[in-house]
Amino acid sequence: MATSDAVANLILDRYLGTSAEFFGRYMSLHTADPGGNGANEVALTGYSRDNVGSAWGTAAARTLTNTAAIGPFSASAGADVTVTHIGFWSGSGGGTFICSVQLDTPITFGVGSPVNFAIGAVSVTA
Repeated sequence: MATSDAVANLILDRYLGTSAEFFGRYMSLHTADPGGNGANEVALTGYSRDNVGSAWGTAAARTLTNTAAIGPFSASAGADVTVTHIGFWSGSGGGTFICSVQLDTPITFGVGSPVNFAIGAVSVTA
């Protein structure tokens, strides 16, 4: 199904952006492609999803980009892992998996390696 840019922007705004009506917005870290169900989420002790509800601007040109820093994601125990994807969920634990984005460059995450995303570092494209 093809959509116009306006509809793509509306979908991004409604599900993840500043006008999200349907879900809360929590970001997760994944060690491989989450597929359609959010698989491969990091499982280190002390790790939790980050509430990114206020981290977004308004979608434009089919893309939604963070306008506030995201993180830090941290862990209190466990060996470092390589994060290849980020995911978006309706809840801080469980919930509905919304979508994922593959990172341009994998990052190391662990006890001594917290993860932060600077303003403009995360973009979701429809």
